[in-house]
Amino acid sequence: MSQDYTIVNVAIRFVHYHFLSFLNYHLILFLQYDLSITVYTVIL
Repeated sequence: MSQDYTIVNVAIRFVHYHFLSFLNYHLILFLQYDLSITVYTVIL
């Protein structure tokens, strides 16, 4: 039982870590894009 829990825990951490890094990457791209649009709109 405790071994299964450890495997599940590691798997959850692995997925969580990769999901977060994936999310951060896209969030940064999105924010840069959003910022450039905002700046462009403010200038116009």
